[in-house]
Amino acid sequence: MRRWVLVVGCVLAGCAFLYATDTHNEMIAKEVFTRVFAGGETSLVDQLYAPNYHDNYPGNDAPGPYGREFVKQAARGWKRAFPDLAIAFNNVVSDGDKVVVHWTATGTQKGPLGDLPASGRHASLPGITIFRFEHGKIAEEWTVFDRANLMHQLTL
Repeated sequence: MRRWVLVVGCVLAGCAFLYATDTHNEMIAKEVFTRVFAGGETSLVDQLYAPNYHDNYPGNDAPGPYGREFVKQAARGWKRAFPDLAIAFNNVVSDGDKVVVHWTATGTQKGPLGDLPASGRHASLPGITIFRFEHGKIAEEWTVFDRANLMHQLTL
C-alpha cells in the first residue's frame, strides 16, 4: 500500500511541476504582448528572451539574424504606429516547451508603420504566435498574421 501511495504522490507531483512550467511559460508569453508590445517596455526583452533567441520571421527579405534587438525594434515600431495598442488573448495553449497564443491586436494608427504614413484609422489584427522556451526564456518564435488585411484596413 505504501508503494502505491508513493507512486501516486510522485505522479501527482510530476503533473504539478509540468503544470507550473506551462503556467510560467504562458505568463512570459502574455508579458511579451501586454508589457513589451502594448506597454512599450522593451527593456524586458533581455529578461524574457534567451541570448540565442531566433525569430522565424516569415515574408521578410532582409538578412537575419532576428534576435532580441529585432524584437525591441519591432515592439517600438508597433507602439509608435499604434500608441493605443491593446492585445487580447483569444486562446493560449501550452505543451511542454511550446506556447501557442491566438491573439487580436487593436489600435489606431497615429504614427508611421514602415513606409505607410499615419492614417488615423482603427485596425483589428488577429494573429498566432508560437513560442519555444529553453530554461524559462523564449528561444524561438513564429508569428503569422494577415498583413494584407491590415494594409486594407489602414488604406481604405
